[in-house]
Amino acid sequence: TEWYMKSLGDIIYALQVDNSSLFVKMILSGEGIGFLPEYIAKEHVRNKQLKKLPFTPIHPIPKRPAYIIYPKRKKAKIEPLLSFLM
Repeated sequence: TEWYMKSLGDIIYALQVDNSSLFVKMILSGEGIGFLPEYIAKEHVRNKQLKKLPFTPIHPIPKRPAYIIYPKRKKAKIEPLLSFLM
């Protein structure tokens, strides 16, 4: 939120969501605008449902920690993903 305020100014948030599927549905239905990760937006841009706008932030985008939780018995299956992310 602090990054948005620094970069985009005094914006009023009508709604914040933590579910990308819901967020995409809201944007596609015309309920607002938002930032989406490219891997989520790519298909919708290709189908011309969304338009990719150029965006160059004034302030660097902060890095956030990410955590992966998985059962130990599945580690062998997700090892390639873990290697890629590290």
